[in-house]
Amino acid sequence: MKYIGSILIVLGILMLIALYITHFSFINELTLSAFLIIILGVIVHVRYLKRQSDY
Repeated sequence: MKYIGSILIVLGILMLIALYITHFSFINELTLSAFLIIILGVIVHVRYLKRQSDY
């Protein structure tokens, strides 16, 4: 559970790279889903860091 945010960010980036390499980057739904996975990963990562903080 500790690294799930980082894993989601990397998964979204790899998805965008795969879309670019396979020339499917023009499909908005796939690009949007990769973007949302990255945003979800950032949110999860920030929430985890805030919970671990003493402040």
